[in-house]
Amino acid sequence: MAHQHIQLFLDKLRYVKSALTGNDLQKMGVAPGPQMKEILNLLQEARLDGKVTSKRGEVEVVEGWVKGG
Repeated sequence: MAHQHIQLFLDKLRYVKSALTGNDLQKMGVAPGPQMKEILNLLQEARLDGKVTSKRGEVEVVEGWVKGG
């Protein structure tokens, strides 16, 4: 079981990245700094969990964060 999880990480999960960059976040009103890193981590986690599957989905997450954050 552990071997399968390690293999999954090595084969696929380590390559999962957010489609949005720090520059994209700045254009959306996010200031550079710890919050930007937090959002990028949130987006990567959402990708890994399957909660976000597209760049548009990531944009919606960030827009919600900007409005509520």
